[in-house]
Amino acid sequence: MKAKLVLLAGLATLVSPLATQAYIVNDSSSFDVAYGYTDTSGGWNALETSSTNTPVTATNGVPFTVGNFSITVTATGSFFATVGVQFPGRVLTNYDGANFPNESKTAYNNEFTVSVTYNGPAGPFGTTPGSEQVNLAISSISIYGLKIPSLGTFSVNWDETTSGHTGSGPSVALVESGASNIAANYTNIAWTTATDLSALGSTGTTVTRYFEIPPGSGGTSGQQSYASYDGFVIQGIANFSYDIPEPASLGLLALGAAAILGRKRS
Repeated sequence: MKAKLVLLAGLATLVSPLATQAYIVNDSSSFDVAYGYTDTSGGWNALETSSTNTPVTATNGVPFTVGNFSITVTATGSFFATVGVQFPGRVLTNYDGANFPNESKTAYNNEFTVSVTYNGPAGPFGTTPGSEQVNLAISSISIYGLKIPSLGTFSVNWDETTSGHTGSGPSVALVESGASNIAANYTNIAWTTATDLSALGSTGTTVTRYFEIPPGSGGTSGQQSYASYDGFVIQGIANFSYDIPEPASLGLLALGAAAILGRKRS
């Protein structure tokens, strides 16, 4: 009877709710990327902003490495204005046709994607199976916009369209002007509220998030954010995490295992 009691105690220890989990961050890396919209060079690119980017090697649609992470920031859009503004060193300036002769268009129909893949070591021995996870937090996303005349008054905002993790940023009214080459006519549309831009985790090693200036923002139903945009900036941080049992719980598991082993030997 005593041996049976020892066995039952060991089993109870193994399934005890005291075996709580500890959340461990294994690695983290931040990025801060800006793109302008230019005439040649594939639309959105780092032609004017590369020296201010972290890392400076960030290229639209091309993976770059930060620590143990491969990060890809992709911006797509169509051109609107034949004369746009410039974005040297992340400062929106008037287009003068001299410093950046390729900077002669601004964009609309814009969509932005951030994808992160963790390439580092897996969780150590003892990691809870299935608990390894990549997390991607966006601390800020912004762009400058100009209201096109004759489309009516409207405000615009950022939307996240990631499946299962959607959200919307604050609405911002744009200035109406036909002078798309004057920086003062553009308004910054920023989303920086941490609770809205909460981290998204994905089991495994890869996570992707999707953002846009939503359809219909141009004032008429169905128009795809039909306005003039330039000066895109996104900042965030990625980390890899896993769960391991608390030290006290590991001790209880060991005692339970020892009790069962002792029962088998008796």
